Amino acid sequence: YKSFLNEPLINTLGLNPLRGDIARIEQVRNHQQLAVLWGELQRYRFGTPVAVFVGQDQRQSDQYITGASQGGLGLPDRDYYLKDDERSLQLIGQYRDFIAKLWQLAGWEQPEQAAEQVIALETQLAKAQWSRIQNRDRNATYNKLNRAELAKLAPGFDWPAFLQAAELGQVQELVIRQPSYFTEFAKLQAQVPVSQWQTYLKFHLLRVNAANLSEPFAQASFDFYGKTLSGLQEQRSREKRAVNLVDSNLGFMVGKEYVARHFKPEAKARMDEMIENLRGAFKEAINELEWMSEATKVEAQAKLAKFNTKIGYPDVWRDYDCLTIDANDLIGNLRRSSECEYQRMVNRLG
Repeated sequence: YKSFLNEPLINTLGLNPLRGDIARIEQVRNHQQLAVLWGELQRYRFGTPVAVFVGQDQRQSDQYITGASQGGLGLPDRDYYLKDDERSLQLIGQYRDFIAKLWQLAGWEQPEQAAEQVIALETQLAKAQWSRIQNRDRNATYNKLNRAELAKLAPGFDWPAFLQAAELGQVQELVIRQPSYFTEFAKLQAQVPVSQWQTYLKFHLLRVNAANLSEPFAQASFDFYGKTLSGLQEQRSREKRAVNLVDSNLGFMVGKEYVARHFKPEAKARMDEMIENLRGAFKEAINELEWMSEATKVEAQAKLAKFNTKIGYPDVWRDYDCLTIDANDLIGNLRRSSECEYQRMVNRLG
């Protein structure tokens, strides 16, 4: 909260908090190193063309599975790039101006050329991605592949290097959301010069951090994502944005303080007791149903027993020991928060 409200320091620092990341991008010399960088960036909510996740396996709900999905776009979805109506073309033009604006604010040369390169690359990514309707097909988006199958699906993409860099070196299977996308992405990564990928990465580094950089960057970000895309006329006060930032990154920590003051343990105990009484009433009601067979009653009781109640706050609070907070390091705080959450996600695999 304090680091976000320290606007004088943020304005003084300018682009300095990102210098290390910029240097890391500029170190990339080949496509194998690029795959490593994609993996490293998974920790930072960067929105890379390949995004990994660890979540509940939809076909084995008692297990966690690692998956990979498409990404890498600066606009909400593929349709913004592919439609040719007047509004869509206007938005692409405004997005182009936004890219050039951030590039210019960073003090880098040839902002218009950089914008053209980014949009050309993102348009190719968009063409390879599935439509919203296709994405709703749970069967089509569940494709569990082992490492040999991954290599065959996306020839040339260094899956081992990518997964190792993403701290998932032990993973042997991935659920792939859009198989055809990964085939096309592998081709695109090989075809596009490393220098163009670097331009793309440097812009997205600016984009994802702009709202938390100095005032010119933050204003440019709001003008495009707030006004142009979302129709907002005025940005919320800095104090309100600071509260939202805290809630997004430290929600359970703040929640713990809140319930300590406003929802005492005895209140939670009363609610838990009420829920258990309701569960008992349901159990008796099921047993008394004349129209339900005994076998079905057994199934109904088993289902009732699996109900998981969540009242007020968790019995075990989330641990933030992995997170270091510095009142004078906003970007660092956000990075460390992302790293902490990413590690929490990876740890689900055991």
